[in-house]
Amino acid sequence: LFGAGQTWAGNPTTLTVGGTTITSSGYWTTNADGTLTAEGASADNYNVHYDGNGTLTLKDANITGDSSTNFSAGIHAGGDLTIVLEGSSTVTGVVCNDESQSIRVSGNLTIQGGGSLTAQGADTSGGGSCSDGILVFGSFTQQGGSVTATAGNVNGNNPSSGLNVSGTVTVQGGTLTATGGSAGNNISYGISAYSSVTVSDATVTAISGSAGYASYGLYIGSSSPSVTLSGSSSLTARSGSATDKAGGIYFQNPFGSAGSVTVGENSTLL
Repeated sequence: LFGAGQTWAGNPTTLTVGGTTITSSGYWTTNADGTLTAEGASADNYNVHYDGNGTLTLKDANITGDSSTNFSAGIHAGGDLTIVLEGSSTVTGVVCNDESQSIRVSGNLTIQGGGSLTAQGADTSGGGSCSDGILVFGSFTQQGGSVTATAGNVNGNNPSSGLNVSGTVTVQGGTLTATGGSAGNNISYGISAYSSVTVSDATVTAISGSAGYASYGLYIGSSSPSVTLSGSSSLTARSGSATDKAGGIYFQNPFGSAGSVTVGENSTLL
């Protein structure tokens, strides 16, 4: 889907919110069932606004995925997406093909604004099931606000991850809480990343659930894994119980250099 070294900017190739495919700028209100309505929505009355250029604003929105579209995610973007938070919003995933995510982004996800977001994945029960609070195939950057990403419980053979990111995790302000659900036969992650994790002037909590194999509060799989805290930052990383491995912070780098954890003068690591 993406060429080697290719990056995406501007419009995502596809954008679906609450089961509605969005192709241009506009305003919507959200309904009790988590769907969108355009009629009567305006700049003075909206819960969801898309600027047509890759930025989605949530203002006291209630969004639920549709099992018939786009992996059942409440928000699905095929490319880079910026979400601006105003007020208090909730995004909930449902189950489709044994998987669930509240937010699924094929590129990079950036979160801005001073509001709050609750992102909840659904419980899954199939043999190949998995659940993520937020799933990002690029990098994740949070520049403010309060984000709570919670995975559902998984009874199958795949993981449960509060925040699952293929690239870097950067939290430059605000509060991030990522919680993995129980994983019957596999792994529970609070935060799962495959590059560096950087926290500056922010509070991050990563907690995993009980698991049939392993439980990691913060997991980094990389050839050169690192965690860096600077400014007035706080990181809490805690695992649940597991039959094989459990760790607050776990580095998986069998062919790379030793991992590093750097805690700045005014920061706290628990």
